[in-house]
Order: sequence, then C-alpha cells, then structure tokens
Amino acid sequence: MDNKKDKDTIKEMYNNFENDENKQRYLLKANTYNKLAYCTIDAAETFMNETSANLAHLGKDLRQTDKMKFKMAKEKARQLQNLMNDITYNIYHMGETEAALNDSDYLSDLIALIIDRTGMDDKTSLQIKEMIRALPSKLNIIK
Repeated sequence: MDNKKDKDTIKEMYNNFENDENKQRYLLKANTYNKLAYCTIDAAETFMNETSANLAHLGKDLRQTDKMKFKMAKEKARQLQNLMNDITYNIYHMGETEAALNDSDYLSDLIALIIDRTGMDDKTSLQIKEMIRALPSKLNIIK
C-alpha cells in the first residue's frame, strides 16, 4: 500500500464520501470496528498482564515456557496494533490511535466489570445485554 497511486486513489475515494451520507455511515462503521479491533487487542494485552500479576501474587509464577508464550503473544498483539494503526491512517485518513488507546482502557474496564457483575451467568449476561440495547444509539452502527 506504499504505492503513491494507491494512496491517491484511496484519498480521492475518501474525499468523495464527504457528500454521500450513506458512504459516510459505512466509513463511520468501518472506522469504529477498526478502532474496536485495536482496542480489543490492547485490552487482551492488559488481561494477560493482569493474569500474570495475579498468579505472581499467589506465588504461582508462570512456567518459563508460558512466560515465553505470553511474551510472544504480546509482541504479536503489538505488531497487529501497528498494522491496524497503518490501516486507519492509510485508508481512512484518520489518526485516531491515541484516542483508541484511551478507549481501550475503557473497553477493558467495561469487559472486566460485565464479567465480574454477571459471573458469566447466561441469564444475567442477557439482562445486561438487553439493558445496554435499550439505551439509544449514538452512532447507529448496531441495531
């Protein structure tokens, strides 16, 4: 995607969206899902760190092979985040990585809170989901 012609074509397409409400909606959805993917990766890394820290508090430090796997998973997550950042900038011409980092902390806290409050009980999980669905949509991405 480093080809100047490809970048110009994408930039022209993006500029054409400015006058098309339907395409703007799809661009918003694409950007939101891209941001969610980025945030989810970052949240997963946070959860891995929390797992390791909590096991250490129990005196159950990870075995060397598991430490290597955690380290490799974190490296892969960071590589994927960098790719997602490039995609966001090159395709959408939006440098929202810093905002996504703030959002990823919120997302990981929200996920942990939901799991804590529901205890992974199907009935309670469904109740939480329905409560959230009852709120009015701000972006109109999910019906």
